[in-house]
Amino acid sequence: MISKGELLKGMIDSDMYEVHIVPGSPIMYRNSIGELEPMIGGNISTNDTKAFIGDLLNGDQKTEFAQNKELDFVVSASGVSRYRFSIAMQRGSISAIIRTYPKKISDFEKLNLHKSVKDIAENIRKGLVIVTGPKGSGKSTTLAAVLDHIIASRPVKILSLENPIKYLFANKKGVIAQREMGIDVKDRSLFFQNLINQSADVLVIDELTNADEALKLLLLAAGGTIVFLKMISPSITSAMDLILNLFPSHLQDSTRSMLATALEAGMSQILCKDVTGKRLLPAMEIYKATNNMRQNIRENKFDLVYQVMGAAGRQEGMTNQEASLRQMEKQNLITKDEALARSSRPDAMKKLFAQAF
Repeated sequence: MISKGELLKGMIDSDMYEVHIVPGSPIMYRNSIGELEPMIGGNISTNDTKAFIGDLLNGDQKTEFAQNKELDFVVSASGVSRYRFSIAMQRGSISAIIRTYPKKISDFEKLNLHKSVKDIAENIRKGLVIVTGPKGSGKSTTLAAVLDHIIASRPVKILSLENPIKYLFANKKGVIAQREMGIDVKDRSLFFQNLINQSADVLVIDELTNADEALKLLLLAAGGTIVFLKMISPSITSAMDLILNLFPSHLQDSTRSMLATALEAGMSQILCKDVTGKRLLPAMEIYKATNNMRQNIRENKFDLVYQVMGAAGRQEGMTNQEASLRQMEKQNLITKDEALARSSRPDAMKKLFAQAF
């Protein structure tokens, strides 16, 4: 089996962001369009995998893995990259997934992001910004580009709670304190309890787990802190629903009013194969707060919010998923079949294709 050093360095040299190790199969990696391909070499054995993983674990980690049969941990290779390992037992042997992220954070143009993403990064001065999309949709990469732009252009303090840390930022005009759940933060509730003392201009949070966390973030955002909240959901309006559903029904009206006040912007994305089938492009939703949009949220008219984003809201730099996919198809960036396959609302997508755009 390939050595640990060769594999980890090879991942960076060949832009392999995810590698799968399963006994009885070659080592597999995800290519540029997210599909698994075998690396050079034959099938690996149970003993190969056991030796490879055992060499990475310290005594405490070996004990924890023996008890729980699964373990997540981070390995840093100085001057190379930072790797996240997820190991588990399967059919009596060890399997592993290794993930890494580029050392260099890409800019807006290289990522083919909607022009409003840069506008949000440059002009946001307060309030909540939701960054969402399905798992594996590239939202962490988009958020990294936004944060890197802010650090480079403004003398602000950024504080993040991440699970796990994916991109490592350099302090520039602004500074950032990155804290990882389980490593830098053991008690999540204590982290939120102490937020008021951290003097952060910008707060970055991976997901919400309860109503208390949501309430603290909404209050901070309404009070002038910039809060970037990363979530897993198919759209911006569904992310709003997820926030509201953390609260009991008798508090949802008041919470919806707070959300309407605090929410300044939102971005959601899915990844689509381009017309060549050789690379992935983001189809994005963009929300920007206007008086009309805030009122629609207060009145629980989320369907109308979504419709406005894709139609009248385009003048404000907004778009919804169908409008974004239709525009990409019109520009010959993706095929009509790909737009229909990726849409979370295929019936609405078909109707849009039937209309003048």
